Amino acid sequence: MTLDPLAHVRHIRQSHGLEHGTVHLLIRLDPSLRLVGRSDCQGFSLYGDVDTREVARAVAEALERLQRGEGWLAVHPRCGTGTALSILLASAAACGAERLPSPSVVKRLAAVLVAIMAAQVVARPLGMAMQR
Repeated sequence: MTLDPLAHVRHIRQSHGLEHGTVHLLIRLDPSLRLVGRSDCQGFSLYGDVDTREVARAVAEALERLQRGEGWLAVHPRCGTGTALSILLASAAACGAERLPSPSVVKRLAAVLVAIMAAQVVARPLGMAMQR
């Protein structure tokens, strides 16, 4: 057991970054590859139709490259963290816009739609920044 209270979080973040790096390298080999990953304190798991040897090779290469400073590998545009952030921002924006004072249902609906679109524009770069 460690005395560092952030060690657990740090380990999950490292596993998550290695997961992303591995996915980047696997998709480089096969752009049509569909994968889902999940990171936890034990490491990470990938789910999809991919050869185990290719995964092992990609993990080793991703780890080496991340350790050499290629931090961009740890950030992935289709990360579930970014998706969750996008949903959260869109929901908050919709709730806020829906409460705007307007007697017109159409105007309130338009405000909700504009707020959701604005949240989506902000969510992508914010999700990438969160991963970094």
